[in-house]
Amino acid sequence: MCQLLGISSTGTSPTPYCSSMLKPFCSRGGLTDIHSHGWGLAWYHANAWNVINETEPACTSNKATEIIPLHLDTAKNLICHIRYATVGAVSISNVHPFKRKLFSHEFVFAHNGDVPMFDNKKPSSLSEDEGSFRPVGETDSEFVFCTILNHLQANFDSLPSLAELHVAIEEICFDIAQEQEGTILNFLLGIGDVIFAFSWPGARKGSTTWNGLFYTLKNADNMRATCSSGSQVAVITTKPLTDDQSWTEFKKGDLILFVNGRAVSSEKLHELEKYEYVLQ
Repeated sequence: MCQLLGISSTGTSPTPYCSSMLKPFCSRGGLTDIHSHGWGLAWYHANAWNVINETEPACTSNKATEIIPLHLDTAKNLICHIRYATVGAVSISNVHPFKRKLFSHEFVFAHNGDVPMFDNKKPSSLSEDEGSFRPVGETDSEFVFCTILNHLQANFDSLPSLAELHVAIEEICFDIAQEQEGTILNFLLGIGDVIFAFSWPGARKGSTTWNGLFYTLKNADNMRATCSSGSQVAVITTKPLTDDQSWTEFKKGDLILFVNGRAVSSEKLHELEKYEYVLQ
């Protein structure tokens, strides 16, 4: 399946540390692993999500080696995806991350897994009752993204608070994950200045490869040589990228919010009020 990498930071240029994560991740895109059917990058800068996608393997792409390091100096958040095609052709319309606008805000989305309920659907199969968002490509991943957006559109008239977003996204994710046996649903969803990460892990039938999510947190105290003073960084990935630090695996059904290099779980929703400004 595909692999994911997300980085949330305070935006104070933790470049060397992030580069140390991105290099081995991109190598998995056809060099050290089989994910050679395209790559994509979304980075958040100046209140906007920018996206670039290619069907070329990340390990051989000049853009991957040139553009990714270029934006590490300025981007607070990054979402990177390397694709191994299981649903949908190798085409630019099927490469993550995907981007849409809702409530005058940009949403970006990248997914790893297998969602059988969408495997045989086509973009035209969504009815008007299901909302206005339609997939452009053929992947189950883009169907998941559109389903989430349509759910938010049906339940809110404007962008809700982070706490309300958390509840609504969690609700539709559980509906999708529990719809059909064999569903594997791991994704990164960027909204404004934050990243939501959800994990419903598993292995495909006949495979021993486990698909889940892990994260690690770093701050200025343990990144003296690699971060500016006061920096905090959270790294989320499909498989740990290093052996010399602590990685926390998401539990099944975890929806964790990452903001300014911090991880905010559902049990700490009361802490979100101080971060509401990031969605204004």
